[in-house]
This record gives sequence, structure tokens and C-alpha cells, in this order.
Amino acid sequence: MSSTRYLSFEYWTSRESDKRSESRQRGHMERRNRQSLASQRPLFREPPRRPSLLLHPSPLVLRLGK
Repeated sequence: MSSTRYLSFEYWTSRESDKRSESRQRGHMERRNRQSLASQRPLFREPPRRPSLLLHPSPLVLRLGK
């Protein structure tokens, strides 16, 4: 009984480590892709997009701003 439990435990731990290394590899690839994309991008950064509220203020917002 204990031997089968040990085997299943070992099996599951190996599966978990496989999954972990797989996800780590995937993350590494994504990071490399992101770095290459960043190198292709122009040097200047896009200004952060403002919420549309600031672009089209309602009268209430204007009154609050004053």
C-alpha cells in the first residue's frame, strides 16, 4: 500500500516539475519575444492614453475643476 502511494507521489511530483519547467520555458520565450519587439520599437514612448473623460469633460466636471 505505502509503496504504491510512494510511486504515485513520485509520479505526481515529476509531472509537476515537468509542467513547471514547461511554463518556465514558455515564459522565457515570451520574454525574449518581448525584448525583440522592444528593440524594434522607436525610442520615444507613446504618451499614456488619457481616459475619455478628460478629453470630453461634462459640464459637471468643468464646474468641479474650477
